[in-house]
Amino acid sequence: MAGVLERVFPMEQVSEDLGKYRSTRFASAPSTFIVGPERCNKTAMLVQAAVTEAAADGQVLFIAPKKVDGLPHGVHGMPQPSSSPMESVRFLYAESEREVTGYLASLHMMPAGDRPTLIIIDDFQFFNRHPSA
Repeated sequence: MAGVLERVFPMEQVSEDLGKYRSTRFASAPSTFIVGPERCNKTAMLVQAAVTEAAADGQVLFIAPKKVDGLPHGVHGMPQPSSSPMESVRFLYAESEREVTGYLASLHMMPAGDRPTLIIIDDFQFFNRHPSA
């Protein structure tokens, strides 16, 4: 499975270059943590990652504390947000860490073909600030 940045930017060696930074302590699947100040387009990058995964026949779970206002502009050379790929992106709007944890803990009960190939948690720090709301 490709890394998130590879799904956002048309980069050939991002997995190889970032591989040494990826932790394999918990899982062999790559993970990426994107941080930055408000309004720096983190959500736009994550939506592009979701669109790219969906366009490659993946199933995406996009978790956020509030509805995404609108689809951002796509990245040149990458799949564009359109109705076809977006059908494979499931949005889950959660209000607390407990809600996110509960949903993630139930994924194993889904049929294997319905499980997401990419899980995106937008605004992760929100859930850290609202653990039991």
